[in-house]
Order: sequence, then C-alpha cells, then structure tokens
Amino acid sequence: MDYLRGGQASVDEDKEKCMEEQNVSEPNQNTTLAEEEQLYLQAAFLSDVMQILNPVIDNVENEYMQPVLLDTTSLFIDCELPQPAEYVEDVSNTFGATQPITTNDTMRLDKTPNKTTTRKQKTKRKFILPEFDVLEKPVEYTWEASPESAELIYNDRRIQVNMKDFNVLQYLGQGNFGWVASVNITGHLDVRMAVKRITLSTKEERASARRTELKMMQELGSCKCPYIIDYYGAMIDTYHSELCICMELMDTTVKKFYETMHLLGDILSSSLDRFLCRLIHNIASALEFLAQKNYLHRDIKPDNILLSILGFFKLSDFGTCCEINETNSVQSGLMGTIAYFSPELVKVPSKPSSIQSDMWALGITLLEIVIDKHPCLASNDSDQYLKIATWNPEVPTMIIFDYMQKFILYLLKKESEQRPGSYIEILNMSFIRDLSEQPTNDECNFVADVMQISYECTG
Repeated sequence: MDYLRGGQASVDEDKEKCMEEQNVSEPNQNTTLAEEEQLYLQAAFLSDVMQILNPVIDNVENEYMQPVLLDTTSLFIDCELPQPAEYVEDVSNTFGATQPITTNDTMRLDKTPNKTTTRKQKTKRKFILPEFDVLEKPVEYTWEASPESAELIYNDRRIQVNMKDFNVLQYLGQGNFGWVASVNITGHLDVRMAVKRITLSTKEERASARRTELKMMQELGSCKCPYIIDYYGAMIDTYHSELCICMELMDTTVKKFYETMHLLGDILSSSLDRFLCRLIHNIASALEFLAQKNYLHRDIKPDNILLSILGFFKLSDFGTCCEINETNSVQSGLMGTIAYFSPELVKVPSKPSSIQSDMWALGITLLEIVIDKHPCLASNDSDQYLKIATWNPEVPTMIIFDYMQKFILYLLKKESEQRPGSYIEILNMSFIRDLSEQPTNDECNFVADVMQISYECTG
C-alpha cells in the first residue's frame, strides 16, 4: 500500500494500465523428472489450498501477487463478494499517476517536487546498533479509536480534528478492507497526511485485520523510528462505518520509482549503488527495530517500501506483522505476498516464517530494482510455488558492483540457515556501516531527477 503525493490521471487510463498482463518467464527446467513430479504434487496441494483462499479478484494484475493467509489446520476466508486485493494496491504502473477523487472539496495538488536544497555532506560515522528516539513515558495502546474526532500528534503538534475537517486531496489506492487518500485539514492547510480507511466489518477475519493494523501503527509508528511510517492518530467515521488511521505521507513507493528510473536508459552504476545501499541500511534498520520488539513483518516488497524526495526510505504496511518466539520464528500460518515467499515457506510442510524469510524478500526486492522486474514470476499460484522452489538466483554483474551482487546472492541463499543471522550482521557490513548518516547531495539529486521525470510524464 502506498501513500503518495503525485499528479492526476484519468480513471479509465489507470484501470487500463492496471489490467495489462505482464510477461513472465517459464519455470526452471533444470530438475529431474522425478523431482518435478514431486514438486508439482506439492504445488498442486498448495494450489488447492489457495483455491479456498482466493476469491475472484477483478482489480489486480495477477492473483498470486495478493497478500494471502495460510493456516495448516484451518483454512477459510470471507467470500461475500469479489474484492480487490487486501491492502492498498496501485491503480497505475507509473508513480504519480494516481486516480483523483471527485469531490466538492478544493483539490490542492502539487505536481512538481520542491527543489533539492544544497547541503553539506555529513561526516561518516560507524555504528553497531541503529539509534532510535526513546519516549520518556511508555505509550498506552488501546487498539481502539474515538468516534468522529481525535487529537492528532503531527510533527510534535497536537491538533484536534473532527471528521468533517478532512479535505480529500487525492485518491491513492484501494484494497480489500478500505482505501487510502491524501488529505489536508481545515484550519491547518499546511498539514498533509495519508488517511487509511478500513471498513468496520463484524466478520472476525476483517475485525482481526483491523485491530492488527491499528495496534501495530500505534505501537510502531509512535516510537519515532526514522525508518518506519509515522502514526498521527485514529478515529472512527460513524457515518461511513470506517476506521480512519492517519499517518505520514511519502512521495512514492520503491516499485513506482524503479519503474520510472529504468525509463532513463543507461543508469550510472554508482548512482544505483548508492540508492541500494541507502535502502538496505534504512530497511534493515527498520526490521531490526521490529525484531527488538519481537515482531516479524512478513510482507517485504517494493510496494511496501516508501521513498522521500530527500533520499530516505520508510517501511509501511504492518497488518501482516506477528510476534516471534525465542527461536526467531513464528508458529502461526503463513501471511504475505506469494511471489515474495522464501523457499522454506513453499515446502510441504512449510517451515515457520523467520527473519531470514524477510531477508529473502528483501533480496528479491533489491534484484527487482536492478533488473526492472520480479526475477522469478509465474502466471499462477501453483506455478509460482514451483518457480520459487526450483529457481536458481542469478544477479547481473554489468549493472551493479561485485560486492552488491554477492550481498544480494547472500540474501537469496536457498537454505535459510545460510542467509545472514541477524540484521545487525547486515548493518555492520562495511559498505553499509560506512554510509554517511544522511543522504548525500548526489543521492538526493538522483532521486529528484527520477521523480521529476515521473511528474513530467503524468502532467
């Protein structure tokens, strides 16, 4: 799900782009016939499971890309009506080209980014643990929200807001349980944020997802971790029966950014390298922050990593989070997006999710940025499981430096035990440890140049 600033595009054009089919590669054929038969039997079993879980979805590109919930003992999903994918999906394939909401409110859309200010580069520093602000008093989590009004904490400002004070600026996306828009607030027009609206369904699954989303945003987004989306507050829209979660508004998603980046043609290896290093540092720091709180994200992918024009990244979408035990794994059913499942998750029986599962998804994300597509995509669920099980990761050397290639392959080891043992190990690697504390001017200029192209393409 992404919370973006950007230009407008027509509804018809967005829907047309969203429905375009993408080319996918054929499954790897380097296994023996016996192995293939066994894998296809496993894939068929999992496919039967997924048939229970996946109702017909009309507004997505491929069913296997949907967030799914798997449980080895009890399998069910609400199938009232065909629904869009759970969690907000993009309505266009070029960032900034989002569908506007037609309302009586005045539309206030900035279509051009602010010019990047010239800043002195920070001196390099070395660290072992990422440092986060610690609140003087523990936050009290209620997992609930007040009806119609709430006090929002926005950049250390306390703002009393009523539902009628929200002015919708731009529609950002829609998912199974609701939709997201950027808004400003009457009387505080300098305040801009993303508001995620989740239907107040009485269905247990939907109610549980709603509670989890709010719980995680209250706990994680209030801790001032610089690499996690900030949480401002929540309230209930009683008229529309929706929970409204107010959170930080970012400029784009990594997915939309890399799709536009590759329109540039030849990309300097040094620019791409700095971009990847910054992403690794920021997201590994965010995941380490979650691990310190005994949480696993379970849905790492380019759509859930947001980017600022100032060159830093933040992790979003915590509805799939769950607690981890003393073995750094979880015993609950699988959850996340199938195309980013690690090999151990597609086995029958599957192994529990772990931080190494998220590392695999991070490796897929990095490789996707480099080659401009998901590296092992299949056309349906059963083929996707087989593809993951048989795929041999390869990273091109002509585009990125040798050490980055080796790092991505490290994350994509087939056996989870062969991947990094912790995020601290990643953060202490020299090419990450020696990064400047803040994005450099070169990093900011590269990000701004790509975003400028997007704004120009979308008018």
